[in-house]
Amino acid sequence: MILSPRRVLSIHYLLYFAGMAIILPYLNLYFDEIGLSGDQIGVISAVRSLTAGLIPLIWGALADRLRNRRTLFVAAACGNAFFFVFYLGLTSFIPLLAVTFVNCIFYTPIIAFLEAFSMEVLGSRNREYGRLRAWGSASFIAVALLMGRVLEGRDMALVLPVLLAIGVLTALFSPLVPKGGSSERPLSLRDGLGYFLRTRVMVFQFCAFLMLMSHGAYYAFFSIHLEKLGFSRDFIGLAWALASLAEIVVMVFSARIFGRISPRRLLPLALAAAALRWGILAHAVSAWEILGSQLLHAITYAAFHVGCILYTEELIPARARTLAQSVNNSVSYGLGMTAGFLMSGFLFNRVGGAGAFWASSAAAVIGSLVFFVYNAFETGRKFS
Repeated sequence: MILSPRRVLSIHYLLYFAGMAIILPYLNLYFDEIGLSGDQIGVISAVRSLTAGLIPLIWGALADRLRNRRTLFVAAACGNAFFFVFYLGLTSFIPLLAVTFVNCIFYTPIIAFLEAFSMEVLGSRNREYGRLRAWGSASFIAVALLMGRVLEGRDMALVLPVLLAIGVLTALFSPLVPKGGSSERPLSLRDGLGYFLRTRVMVFQFCAFLMLMSHGAYYAFFSIHLEKLGFSRDFIGLAWALASLAEIVVMVFSARIFGRISPRRLLPLALAAAALRWGILAHAVSAWEILGSQLLHAITYAAFHVGCILYTEELIPARARTLAQSVNNSVSYGLGMTAGFLMSGFLFNRVGGAGAFWASSAAAVIGSLVFFVYNAFETGRKFS
């Protein structure tokens, strides 16, 4: 049976976000269980994000320069599976930090490659990206719920062999992705830098940085925060799954949504919604408040993420596609999350979860205001 390119990419999104459904809710709980401090957990999370902010740029530039995206994707997937093996049995901070760094050299570019493959396969129908990506959201829900049930009352170390199995499957399916790579002339360093130094691109990336910085407390400490409030691991899995369920709705209907509102208009609204979401989590103590705030994930993650992918595709030409999606992921999920993890790791130990989430809300407010003001300036200049 020959799988279509869209089906292959759907499988890869399914596998990638199955791993994320374990990493985000449960990996830091495992680190907490083996005795790492909040600062140490924050540093490990920051290293994951810092490598995501730097390493994919190298992979993306090579892919566009060599015009051989598939070979590099296979190398990244296989390297990720191989080096994850070294996590098994480790319980000390420094060895865990070292393995995290090496593993992330291969893990972090995977999602940028998938986004670039998706934009190329979809072509002029790129607004349908959300439907393709929805496989990842569905996988996240199923795995987050299942692992929450499986881990209740069990050793958190179980997350490691499951993550390794997902990495091996990703490596096995990696040669099936489309070859990719633009037919245009290879991308020079000067041209590549020029695309990203334009004012519109820099404002967009700065606001994306602030958005993911605001997510740092959520991704690093949401599960720990809920556990300290007395909620079960089963409830924690439910909370994460509900967020992904809300996300799927936006993913499925993304073509219709972005047919009515442009990414440039939607992105600052998503930042404003994030400010509200983190403000709710800062004072929430009841299950209903927490679950209600998770519904905002539809806007703060799904709408924002799809908007960023489409806006990047709009701003940057096809011959820099892999680098463009790498920069998008690096600045936001890499550097932004690094700043967010470090900020929240510092605040969580000193002022608790509430203080960390209030700081997250402030970052989102700044991003929303900057984007709104720049859009107003651009509109005024256009009609002046």
